[in-house]
Amino acid sequence: MLRKRSLVLLLLAGAAVILVASTQVWATFALAPGAATVTEVAVTGQQTTPALMPIAIALIAASVTLSIAGKVLRPVLAAVTALLGGGIAVVCIRRVFGSTGDIVASAGAPLSEVTGLGASDQTGIVVEAHQSVWPAVAAGAGLFVALIAVIVCVVGRSWTTGGRRYESSPARSTAGGRTDRISDWDAISEGDDPSEDAAVGPDETDSSAGADDRKP
Repeated sequence: MLRKRSLVLLLLAGAAVILVASTQVWATFALAPGAATVTEVAVTGQQTTPALMPIAIALIAASVTLSIAGKVLRPVLAAVTALLGGGIAVVCIRRVFGSTGDIVASAGAPLSEVTGLGASDQTGIVVEAHQSVWPAVAAGAGLFVALIAVIVCVVGRSWTTGGRRYESSPARSTAGGRTDRISDWDAISEGDDPSEDAAVGPDETDSSAGADDRKP
């Protein structure tokens, strides 16, 4: 059975790959001589798909939150993560199998900055368009994140919560009436002194109660 830490780390790895892919060159365009001051333009994934990097950052945040989320919030976050990963995969797959015209259209803004021409005039000045492997890498990472998020939706119900330090429940006592360290820290954070309860043990309480009963 996959453990919570392993699944969270896999989600983080997939989101990190998407984030790195968004900063890499996705396409290179060779321009016709005299069309611009440069003969070649390189376009990154963030330039062609501006939402790619923010979504990758959101996936990283959601993955971290999943490790401490409760049973109610956990499936909601996993479902959102699956949708975001699937959306990235769909966009990038279209880019991988798109035509030369689609690739040029996706880089309309960067090409306009260089050539000063509108999107409708850019196809005529682009002599060659070469697409890198990074759109395929981002597509694979998006599918991977979506798959792991679906698994979290299924097996995440059995996960324990992120720890009692994230809960507001009162301190729990261990066997023998003693509280553990986490419970002591929780009591201190709430303004209580756990040493006061420990100073009076159960035997002392029973003996003092018995002494009161023997009084006339």
